Amino acid sequence: GFDFSATSIELCKRMLATHDVGASLTVEDMTSMSYPTEYFDAVIDVFSSYCLNDEGHAAFLDGVVRVLKPGGRFFTYTPSKGSSDWTGPGNVQPTPGSAVVYPNNRYPFRYTSVQELADDLETRRLMVTGAETLRRTYGRGKSAFEFVVVEAQRH
Repeated sequence: GFDFSATSIELCKRMLATHDVGASLTVEDMTSMSYPTEYFDAVIDVFSSYCLNDEGHAAFLDGVVRVLKPGGRFFTYTPSKGSSDWTGPGNVQPTPGSAVVYPNNRYPFRYTSVQELADDLETRRLMVTGAETLRRTYGRGKSAFEFVVVEAQRH
């Protein structure tokens, strides 16, 4: 596994050690993975790539295809354009092709749809094998946040 944050990697190593679980963990940038071609059986992205701008996200997906073995699986869980922050009054929608930046955040916050993500994956030789949206509310139902969940397999 890898993470951009050395602090996160160290915390994860300490947590795994308390459970006597071993893992190879490194500090790595998801837009320029240094792993060998066709190295992984699976790549899992849970609420991480949403913080990349469009160029970084494209580089990440290209990297996923490169490091996945043929038949390898990709799973992603990311913010959906069905979220009230995207659709509701006072929303922070960007212009097409750009990413949302919330006040006080130092990174973009990307929303997508199942169809947009499926199109991005399928143009990269990743066949979508499952896709759905999940929704939950915050603030006693005042704000709804929706997530896109997609599974794909490398051709």
